Amino acid sequence: MASESISNVRIAVFGESGSGKTTLLSTFFGAQQTEEFIREKQYLLSADKKAQALTLLANYHEIKDEGTFPSQTFGYEEYNFSIHIPGLEKLSPALKVTWLDYPGKWWTQDIEDEGEIADQKKCFADLLTAQVGILLIDGAKFKASKEKYIRTLLDQFKNEIKRIHKFAESKEDGVNISGPETWIIALSKADLLPDMNAETFQTFLIKRALVQFNDISKVLNCDDFGQKYLILSSVKTDSTGQIIDPESVVGIDCIAPCSLVAALSAIQEIFNKQAKEPTAKERLMHFLKNVFYYADMLDDFLPEKYQYLTKLIKKLNIQTMIDDKLAPLVEQRNEYIKQKDIVGATIAGMLATFKISKDKKVYFEC
Repeated sequence: MASESISNVRIAVFGESGSGKTTLLSTFFGAQQTEEFIREKQYLLSADKKAQALTLLANYHEIKDEGTFPSQTFGYEEYNFSIHIPGLEKLSPALKVTWLDYPGKWWTQDIEDEGEIADQKKCFADLLTAQVGILLIDGAKFKASKEKYIRTLLDQFKNEIKRIHKFAESKEDGVNISGPETWIIALSKADLLPDMNAETFQTFLIKRALVQFNDISKVLNCDDFGQKYLILSSVKTDSTGQIIDPESVVGIDCIAPCSLVAALSAIQEIFNKQAKEPTAKERLMHFLKNVFYYADMLDDFLPEKYQYLTKLIKKLNIQTMIDDKLAPLVEQRNEYIKQKDIVGATIAGMLATFKISKDKKVYFEC
């Protein structure tokens, strides 16, 4: 049964060529290997494939030690990461994060190579299994062109989503999968806009590109699009794009936690749409205020990609997520670690990082 497997959050990352996806992915992995990160967060990341780990670490040290950016990647690749708890490494991880790296050049370039066409078809099929989509806004282009860049990017993104959906409709397996049900709009290279936080970023986009947001929401059939925002920076650069502070990192540690919370929020929305009877809605309100008591019932109608999160839902206290106080959550995380409860420790660690990011306005949700 899917719910008995390791929980897996699948993230589809969209961004134009040059938007910083390779640097972001390398920093996402590399920064979460450091002793400082592990000591503070009480969890760490490992890559399931050794070759990918070596490549990402090489990129990370090229950025941090040499002050240069890694070369862009142009193909599609799936990266699988496991979340581990220090001292509990012998236990199977409670959570995996899958990063689907979507090549930005496919937005603007026609593909003729048969091998790359096959890669694109596999990529499209994999994207449809993601629970969370992240759309990267290039901070450098945003700073230079503001509304013109944003509107053009969103229109391009809308057309690309239409193309992916057209691919889904042409599949012969009869499986109706729509793609991510929840989306995060992320500003990459945010160090170039030091006065902008996630909330002011949201305000700017909604005021200047509301028409484009509404159009994309219709194409995605997703009211959630445009509700969640994240500020990201892998390094600090100057006006010419040269690295001046390789240790300055913003928001990278929030990618996995906010994606987990977004996926769990999507489950709530799915349940809300399915629970048409008044009694079911009453039960919904009850467990949203307390605990997901009805996790087993969710598997009866949840898409398979969400059933992999049921194990976490059984442990998750929603009230803890919305509580403004961080200290009790950190205490709970430490207690879970003492009890060797890897599921509880993983959730508590993720939510603690999520709370910190919200407090710092690195993450914002309407």
